[in-house]
Amino acid sequence: MKQSIEHIWKKGFVDNNSLVAPKVNDLYNQKTKSIVDEMQRMFDVNLKAIVGGALIFLAVSFFLGFPLFGLYASALLIMLVVVGREEAQKLEQANKNVNSYEYLKTFDSWLKNVIARYTRLYTFFYPALFVGIILSMRASEAAQELIDGAMTKFPDMTMIIGTPLAVWIGSAVITVLLTLWAPTLYRWDMNIVYGGVMKKLEELLADMEELRKG
Repeated sequence: MKQSIEHIWKKGFVDNNSLVAPKVNDLYNQKTKSIVDEMQRMFDVNLKAIVGGALIFLAVSFFLGFPLFGLYASALLIMLVVVGREEAQKLEQANKNVNSYEYLKTFDSWLKNVIARYTRLYTFFYPALFVGIILSMRASEAAQELIDGAMTKFPDMTMIIGTPLAVWIGSAVITVLLTLWAPTLYRWDMNIVYGGVMKKLEELLADMEELRKG
């Protein structure tokens, strides 16, 4: 893929017969290459970090005695990686026989599609992870001891499947809120990791489009 992209940079961001100035064209080619390379590198590192985190969390969960939740949470994390790899393959299959400006537009479109897909995915991921945490905590001996103590103090407390009604209601409210806030939480996460590079991409596209108009 690197050779294909290098071919794109050489073609320039506009056709050779419409170059404003070779030095200007070369400058934008270098900026394009730098931004795309940086974004792809960060995306790849992020996916590898998720895999590493999932494996470490799985090992720790077995060591601490909650293997089922460890498997569940790790499966959710690996799902994020699988989607990321699928999206990376789509970029690999993008048309390389274009100039760097057109490829940058393709890259920008790909990135927006990735963000849209992950936004939908995280709408499921956040509440699913929270539910897993709650169920894991409820199955622990410590939680049962707390519930037993609460029942001793409040014998008339309403229980559902051995769990206080208040816990069910509180968990349900938080799950709904996580579902509603998932897009905002994901955008916040995206801005922390990729915000700087995405701003550079937007600015470069705006500059190139302005130059092409001129």
